Amino acid sequence: MRHAEPEQDYLSDYERAVCYYTLPKVVSPVTFGLIGAYLACLLEAAALLGFGVATRQPPFTRWGFAAVAGIIVLGLVAFTGRAFMNEVKRRRLLNMAHETPDPSGSALDTPDPFADHVLLQRPFRGKDRAFRCTDNGGKVLYSAETEKHGRWRRVRDPEGNEVFRVRVRTKQKTFFLFAGAPSRLAVYEGADEVARLRRRFSFSGPVYDIECLRPQLKRYTYRNNGIYVGKRLVGRIYDVRRYLYLDIEEAELHHAVLGLFVTMS
Repeated sequence: MRHAEPEQDYLSDYERAVCYYTLPKVVSPVTFGLIGAYLACLLEAAALLGFGVATRQPPFTRWGFAAVAGIIVLGLVAFTGRAFMNEVKRRRLLNMAHETPDPSGSALDTPDPFADHVLLQRPFRGKDRAFRCTDNGGKVLYSAETEKHGRWRRVRDPEGNEVFRVRVRTKQKTFFLFAGAPSRLAVYEGADEVARLRRRFSFSGPVYDIECLRPQLKRYTYRNNGIYVGKRLVGRIYDVRRYLYLDIEEAELHHAVLGLFVTMS
């Protein structure tokens, strides 16, 4: 299959550091506590409205109706405003990092926090069924192709040999109906199943439990764009300028994680 060839992007050292370390601290995801507090207020207002209707007391009905309407409007404004401010912060930080030149001279003597990492890049939300995964310099490392029925995604090396396949099972929405993501993934090397990924319910972005079966048993968790082994952060997946990036410790680049990366949209 013919692969789309978008213009190659380059992620600077500062942009990479901002995406990996800074943005997760300044961009606030929606939490269970926040949603719980909002739903509690909404239920109380609905109870007041229900009491007014059930007892035929117009004052309680009016107050309840006004409270429900006000809380719904307040929620829409608050959550929309939160998302807008997060995006403003994100774009401002990325623009500042993009305009900052890479370090040179004596600055190169400082330890590289990404010395043991692998950085993979692929087009984000492309219309083509096939695309290439490259390093930050444009070297092709993998190619991914979705079969016509959409249930399988095959990942090959630069010579065209199949490395592994991903079976995609059902799409699932988040609480706020963001872009759908597979609820379950299974990764195969030849006929052997080497990993299983299961998506949890979440109020914001996708959360996955990743169980690696081969070459040894191991568990990862993907949440808030971070990839964790236990509580230790080992990598992130983030998007910049129409590209999706997998930034992960080389020792932790299991085909299960790569399978999640190539199925994201």
